[in-house]
Amino acid sequence: SVNHNWFNAYCLQDISTYLHAELSATRNAIEDIRENRDSFALDLHFEDKCQQLMELNIGMNFYEWIGVLVSALSFRVKQEHEKENAEFMSRTLFDVKVVQDVSKRINQDKNLVAVLKSNRSDEYTHLFELIS
Repeated sequence: SVNHNWFNAYCLQDISTYLHAELSATRNAIEDIRENRDSFALDLHFEDKCQQLMELNIGMNFYEWIGVLVSALSFRVKQEHEKENAEFMSRTLFDVKVVQDVSKRINQDKNLVAVLKSNRSDEYTHLFELIS
């Protein structure tokens, strides 16, 4: 199970790798229920089911992951505006860079992007507004 209290910019890549591995394992485990098994067509129901099973299995899925990334960046940007010092700006830039890298990996999976846009469109859009 994923413990959200341990998240920070230094471990986001590891968490991302773990979530992608779990998604791949979940997809493989339930491949037999995919409606379009004979093609690579997008099956949103299948992708959503994978997210539900990830939540049950490890306590987190990509719906929640997007929310965590948005919350963390929003909080950091708000703090940066309040503190306005060089050290804090440096940490904020580091955090944004790490989240950009994690987000690029999400965008490489067209099925994941489709289900996120279908079920968490506002958060997904907001994440990419924050990192651009």
